[in-house]
Amino acid sequence: MGNSNSADLDVQLQSPSSSIRALDDSWIAKVPTCLHIKASFGGIDATVTDTATNDALFYKYKDKFLSSRSFLKGPADQTLITIKSPALSSKFHIFLGDQTEHEQFMLRDVSGTFTRC
Repeated sequence: MGNSNSADLDVQLQSPSSSIRALDDSWIAKVPTCLHIKASFGGIDATVTDTATNDALFYKYKDKFLSSRSFLKGPADQTLITIKSPALSSKFHIFLGDQTEHEQFMLRDVSGTFTRC
């Protein structure tokens, strides 16, 4: 299926259009970014890269034990995104911040764009 949103959202993933801001409106990354996710037996691995250079931006990634939710944290320990992946599913549901009510997009592949929170 590639890097496209779920059919439910009926939208293609957008090209990065802005930098990442924290919920308190402070800057986290001042460049457009890309979110990369992959699953393995060791859990979910997620990184954020600079779209222009493909350099990794060093954010902590925290995986909650025995939980279908995982979190990508910023430099001040703020939650940038929440990743939900139901058991036995290859789909990753992406939410801004620490909420899981308004899905931003869904991935079935290893990467997708993430612009801001």
